[in-house]
Amino acid sequence: MNRRICRLLCKGHISQARSLLPTCRHAHNRSLEEYELEREQQSALHKRVQKISVNFVGVPGAEDIRLDMNKYTSTPYACAKHISEYHQKHSCLSLVNGVPWDMHRPIIEDCAIQFLNFQQDDPSIINQAYWRACAFILGSVLERALKPECNVRLHRPPDFSVESGSFAYDFSAEFGREDWRPTSRELLLLSQMALKLSHGIKGKANFYTILPLDVPLDVAKRMFSHNSKKLDQLEELRQLDDKTDVTVYKMGNHVDMLNTGGPLISNADVIGRFNVAAIHKIGEDGVRSTYRAQGVSLPAALTMHPWTYDHLIKNATLLNTSEELPREETKERVKEVEALSG
Repeated sequence: MNRRICRLLCKGHISQARSLLPTCRHAHNRSLEEYELEREQQSALHKRVQKISVNFVGVPGAEDIRLDMNKYTSTPYACAKHISEYHQKHSCLSLVNGVPWDMHRPIIEDCAIQFLNFQQDDPSIINQAYWRACAFILGSVLERALKPECNVRLHRPPDFSVESGSFAYDFSAEFGREDWRPTSRELLLLSQMALKLSHGIKGKANFYTILPLDVPLDVAKRMFSHNSKKLDQLEELRQLDDKTDVTVYKMGNHVDMLNTGGPLISNADVIGRFNVAAIHKIGEDGVRSTYRAQGVSLPAALTMHPWTYDHLIKNATLLNTSEELPREETKERVKEVEALSG
């Protein structure tokens, strides 16, 4: 299906500057190699087992469950496996001492833990994590679907709220036509590719687990050395927030830095419906045009009448110019996480 999409989207759009940039495959390999190397190096730092106490806060009124876990290596997902099969299968996000926490992010100290799913009374936290994960997957689709000759360069996903009506990913590319717009057929094929990615490959159940990794800024620069936009974002983080590391995410062989300040759901297989609704041209970036790809999605755990979902898709076709979630909230979360590691 990938070759079919490439033919549809890139036919006749051959870049004259293609020799100046690495192919997408080479860039993917470089990012993935740096990610795996850094993950191995971090794992080697914590060979000595240190125990921590994790208290699972379940149903109100019920007695908490105390778990003895391993500092820096045990994750909320590992805790869920110890509690019940239900929590293992249905938990998509956790709260560690009240802070939203990726299910596959190591726990760093004694804590209280809660698990979130899509049946929460207040699903706002997990909904936003789901929205960010959908944007992450959309970025993967854009890189995979367009030929290297288009010189696709991912910028970043605007951190839109669920209430804005769509998630999005900004990117630039060279299509050779200023008036390029995807057809409805092409959008459908992109949507199908997103679903194929999220549902994984038969026999590889864990291939599309979404894995976070905090890496030093210098390591992140090597990961994304092929992408000037990502490098600019890293430099902004260094100057504005005085940060020394950044979170990158891996799913399959796709590695990306979102720079949204919030966690993602644990696995893409919870996605039910996924539609790439529109791609809007929003500017120029030198010889490239800048675009905003937008989509809408629904978790498999939730049901919705087809007419209602079609209405959501229609709304998502409109250019999303909503304000992003306040960066103050992101900074507060970063401070809380850093305080935990204190």
